[in-house]
Order: sequence, then C-alpha cells, then structure tokens
Amino acid sequence: NNEMGMHIEGYIQANDDIKNAEERKDKHSLALKEIMQKDEYVVWNDYKVSHSTMTRKKTKMVPVPDAPPTITRRFSITKNGR
Repeated sequence: NNEMGMHIEGYIQANDDIKNAEERKDKHSLALKEIMQKDEYVVWNDYKVSHSTMTRKKTKMVPVPDAPPTITRRFSITKNGR
C-alpha cells in the first residue's frame, strides 16, 4: 500500500527532524549558558533568558542530618509580554 509507505517514511523523517532540532537547541543553549556564566537572567531585545539556580533539601525516607542540598539550574527563554 503506497499510503502506508508514505506515512512510514514521513514518520521516520519527522523523528530525524526532531533529533536534529534537539541537537541544535542544545548547542545554542550551551552557548547562551557559557555567555551568561553565573548571571541568573539577561534581557535582550524582547527576550528574557533565565538560568536560575534552585536549591532544595534532599528528601529521603530517613533524614540525614547536615546533608547538603540539591542544587539545580533551570534554563528558559521567554518573550516579553507573554
């Protein structure tokens, strides 16, 4: 069935497109983080680039006294006015 083959090929191409887009997105994200270094956010033209630091206590079944907190950074880009 030609229709089946067309959809299989379209699906495979879409997966490849997603993979390539994710690789490009990661490359640009890393470059922006490198430029920002320790800055939490930068405003550029109509965009706010955030690379915020979040700290939270470790949660375990048994509390561990003086356990260091978990520190993560969250990256996002938003257009002002949205």
